[in-house]
Formats: sequence, C-alpha cells, structure tokens
Amino acid sequence: MSTSTFLEQRKAVPVYIGDMLLYCESFTAEAERTVAEKSTVDGDAALTNTFPRRAKLTLTGRVFNEEEPLMNVLMLNDMLRSASVLTVEYRGLYFGNCRILSYKAADTGKSFLDLSLTLSSDNIYIPEE
Repeated sequence: MSTSTFLEQRKAVPVYIGDMLLYCESFTAEAERTVAEKSTVDGDAALTNTFPRRAKLTLTGRVFNEEEPLMNVLMLNDMLRSASVLTVEYRGLYFGNCRILSYKAADTGKSFLDLSLTLSSDNIYIPEE
C-alpha cells in the first residue's frame, strides 16, 4: 500500500490597503470578548457587562514600488495617523471600519519591502449579491 502526500504552495493574495497593494502571504484574525464581573454578597460572581472587542487582523507579505521603494512606508504612516477608516477584502471576506494599529516594513535588499501590518475591524461580513 502506497500513500502520497501533496503539499500545495499557494500564491500570495493581492490585498488593497487603501491605495497600497500588499501581496499577502500570511493572514491571522483574532478577536475576544470582555467580561466584567462583580462579587456578590454570598461570594459568587455576577456578570455586570460583556461586549466584543474589535478583531485584530495581521497581514504579512510584500509590497513593491520600483520608482520610490519607501513610498509605502510613507503611505502607511499617513494612514496610521489618519482618523479615516478602510474596508479590506481578503479571499472573499470583507473587514469594515478598519484602522491601522501597527506596521513593520523591512528593506532586506530585495526588489520589494517585507511588510507586517496589524489592523482592527468591528465589521466582518460577506457582501450580499
């Protein structure tokens, strides 16, 4: 009996962050709920409030700009300091009301910049057709 394992390598997914095109090689989404409790007289805990926090999205990949290689850093810095929000689409899923929380760009001597970008979003959806 012979078994074969096929390892598939997916191409980077193009993702627009504002006007910047990121070729995304890795994506992570995480979210959590905050729960507030208060002690009761008999020693139990009473739930006083609960609410979901904004989701954190981390996209890692590469960006290109042949004429001005560090222009993407300037664009990210402007978006980080801006009060405007973005909508980001990744593989058919939309993330609305996104704000940039952090970014890390590395010039490693290649024709592109390595980029890791963390966004927050409070609206995750698939658009109706």
